[in-house]
Amino acid sequence: MVNPANLPSRGLSFEEIQKSQLWLHGPTRLMNEVDVQSTEPIPLECLKELRVKDRELLALNVSEHSKNGIGAIMSVERFSSFERLIGSTAILLSFLGILKSKLRRSNDVASMEELKREAEDLWIRDVQEKLIKSEWKGQFDLFLDENKLWRCGGRIGNAGLSYDVLHPILLPKGHWFTLLVVRRAHQRVGHSGVKDTLTEVRSRYWIPQGRSFVRQYIRRCVVCRRYNASSYKSPSAPPLPESRVQQSFPFSAVGVDYAGPLWIKQNTYISNSATRRRTPYSHILCVGKVWVCLFTCCVTRAVHIDIVSDFSSYCFLQCFKRFIARRGLPARVISDNGSTFKSAAKTL
Repeated sequence: MVNPANLPSRGLSFEEIQKSQLWLHGPTRLMNEVDVQSTEPIPLECLKELRVKDRELLALNVSEHSKNGIGAIMSVERFSSFERLIGSTAILLSFLGILKSKLRRSNDVASMEELKREAEDLWIRDVQEKLIKSEWKGQFDLFLDENKLWRCGGRIGNAGLSYDVLHPILLPKGHWFTLLVVRRAHQRVGHSGVKDTLTEVRSRYWIPQGRSFVRQYIRRCVVCRRYNASSYKSPSAPPLPESRVQQSFPFSAVGVDYAGPLWIKQNTYISNSATRRRTPYSHILCVGKVWVCLFTCCVTRAVHIDIVSDFSSYCFLQCFKRFIARRGLPARVISDNGSTFKSAAKTL
């Protein structure tokens, strides 16, 4: 049977196409009248058999998808967070619920919180059906709850804790869904260590060898590695100067610095014009500040402490004179770049 649309591409001229009945009227089968009475009717039994086969095929497809679980419709590896996985699954369940409500002609639509809980249960059942091992049922005293989720038993059932803590949901170690659960727990505790993350996970789930699994995840966490990494490698410490390692007399080389301020109480004096003397009144006190001038020997680490009343270079020079009178003149004095020490160095 020749397609009329192919005639121009078969080398026919314009005049030949105008004379062609196939181009003008189409195939001859379409031009012939069809005798409806001559056609044989299809038996009703055959139609019933076809409908039954279609229903069986549809039921077979639905049962296969239900056996495979939610993982046959959505791939958990495509999601990077637990919230996105549960949210996307909840939207899918909401769409299916709207279709069912239209078929049933009802307005009963579940809330988003209920859909999220149902979505989480769907993924947990899908993970458990594929990876739950038979030996775990005896090891963890597993049992099915009302939502058909495998939970762990134990001997702390009488403790005053929540049901999820007493009987946590069992999750396999190497599944991507388990990784998303650990990632959410690690973010909830503010990227804390293994102990806090594992405690957050075990508030609802139980992972065999969970501590090692959480430790492996934290080692790969980008935020934790960025926070714990050092900006640069610390250089090696240089050798100590000669004034600190060579044997010498105490306070031959000293370091000096200030500490404080310290608050003190001091008596006030009232001058008597008749006797021209200052009379102390111990009951009249005022609060003042002093600083500690600290001298340390660079070799023996001996300490000399004196008190100064202010930060002036004059007070420091007086303190330094008292130090020399008591300990002797040092060969070297080391200090920071404080204005007091720089001014005293210029004076000396």
